[in-house]
Amino acid sequence: NSLGYLNRNFFGASYYLSSSPNVANNSDTAMTSANSFTWTVQPSSGSTGSDNADIFSRFSGGQFTGGVSGYYLAVLNLSMNNIDDGEKLEASIRINNDSSKKITLQMSYVPVDGQTSRVSCSGVASLDTNDTLTPYVYHNEGAGNPVVADIRTNISFYYLGTSDL
Repeated sequence: NSLGYLNRNFFGASYYLSSSPNVANNSDTAMTSANSFTWTVQPSSGSTGSDNADIFSRFSGGQFTGGVSGYYLAVLNLSMNNIDDGEKLEASIRINNDSSKKITLQMSYVPVDGQTSRVSCSGVASLDTNDTLTPYVYHNEGAGNPVVADIRTNISFYYLGTSDL
């Protein structure tokens, strides 16, 4: 910024969900490879991924590890079908998988039948070198329900810098 309070270094990573596993009803589910979620890097240019948007390989198996202490902006966009009237869909990003340390957005829907429900959450987290950020999904649809796998379900991480304050 113009006051010089943040050191100016930058790196980022962007991924989209490329698998569509079922998410159990009434269960906070980590969107990780252990739960059959597969994320594909979004290239920074072109369509082949030759310009890798995660050149430092910070996002692996559904968890982001910054590797550098500082402030990070995290953004999660999530899509799911079949969320009916009065039911809820929640997206969150947890710091070190701790349910009390999360960036979250919960929505209750009165959707039009057949429409896709979407939620997003974003926030800034202060991380040490080994801290992780993990995306989570929760719904109370009543049965198992898959997350929509395409570029509408995506996650991005941006290193903002450190503070001199």
